[in-house]
Amino acid sequence: LEFRRVLFRSEGYEFSWRQSWNFLPAWAKGFSTFANVSITNRYGPGAVNLSSVNSGFAHRTINTGITYTRGNFQLRFNQADVSRIYQYAVGQNSTTPANVFFSVAPQIYQEWNAEYRFLKRFSAYLSCRNWNGGTDSRDQAAPDTPRIMRPRQYKFFGTATTFGIRSEF
Repeated sequence: LEFRRVLFRSEGYEFSWRQSWNFLPAWAKGFSTFANVSITNRYGPGAVNLSSVNSGFAHRTINTGITYTRGNFQLRFNQADVSRIYQYAVGQNSTTPANVFFSVAPQIYQEWNAEYRFLKRFSAYLSCRNWNGGTDSRDQAAPDTPRIMRPRQYKFFGTATTFGIRSEF
């Protein structure tokens, strides 16, 4: 067995904010907003070889949302913005130059949720995920590859809508 030791340093910043807008006039009460931002970086010789470290590393993630709650009704909108995720390094061969990485393109996901509570333990809900119809675009490219030649695979998810009745016993 051969063991490789990979050295790298990871550092980052995280910001989280949540605000209830209670100071608004009576007709507008019930709004609240939130935002979460995570920015991380890796440094050192092991950070270059992304396949030797945890795959799925996103440099920047931003989550934002707004909620409106009034009586028995609640409406929420959330958005997630994820930077490019480098998944692994592609092995160099006669047709693949050095420093080629397989990655997932930046994504923006949007989601709507609504709920109406008929009784204390009985409610109806509606959820729409991927509201903006975002695609999952994956590419394999070196840093100097022209943008038009990068995409290799597209996945079109569409919007996933769920409707249901929720109860507690």
